[in-house]
Amino acid sequence: GSITADIAANPPATQANIRSTTDVAIYGIDIESVGSDMVVDRADLELTLIPTGGSASNPGGFIKKMSFYDGSTLLKEMAVGTSDFNKDSSDRYHIIVSAIGFKVPKGTTKTLTVKVNVNAIDSADVNRVVTIKGYAGNSNNIRATDTAGFQSYADMSAAANKATITFKPAGAATLTVTLDNTLTPKAANHRVTTTEGPQKLTMQAFSAKAETGDAKLTKLYIAVN
Repeated sequence: GSITADIAANPPATQANIRSTTDVAIYGIDIESVGSDMVVDRADLELTLIPTGGSASNPGGFIKKMSFYDGSTLLKEMAVGTSDFNKDSSDRYHIIVSAIGFKVPKGTTKTLTVKVNVNAIDSADVNRVVTIKGYAGNSNNIRATDTAGFQSYADMSAAANKATITFKPAGAATLTVTLDNTLTPKAANHRVTTTEGPQKLTMQAFSAKAETGDAKLTKLYIAVN
């Protein structure tokens, strides 16, 4: 048996404006099995961490935990720190994760998802940009084993397989509000008697979009003429 591997479009190939710190999906690998059922048991992943305006540093100073999922099923999770990331002679940081146990039946393609927990970022601090791909110093950076015990490898170190995620400090969300022309009436006539008036009459509708973080509408100031 053998495998092929490519970056998955969903979960994200690229994300920006992440404010969460727990179970953030930062990478997805589509694994296809050929000729046999395969089990992905090891991944050698290269990560970089660059604060805005700063230089690259050990990702273990920001990432606290890495988890590997088959859909919603947790396969492996591990607490990580600076000592878990190896730095090579080209100043690249990478981490070897073993015993993943990701099963891909013969002739199918499944997505292995990598999630992380990270340290909180103070509102006065700067963004953290994290990139992840297969380790460039090892072309056999994804390993799988077939039912006969033979190993197969795939290379995820190409630039096309790199995902970039921007973690942002907590702060005020940017809210965009637009008139909903499909639900807002342009004109209408309603009969009002001396004892009864119209109930639940739609006068205006709008759409609200939170651009950078979760937002909660708490007050509406309405003028009626």
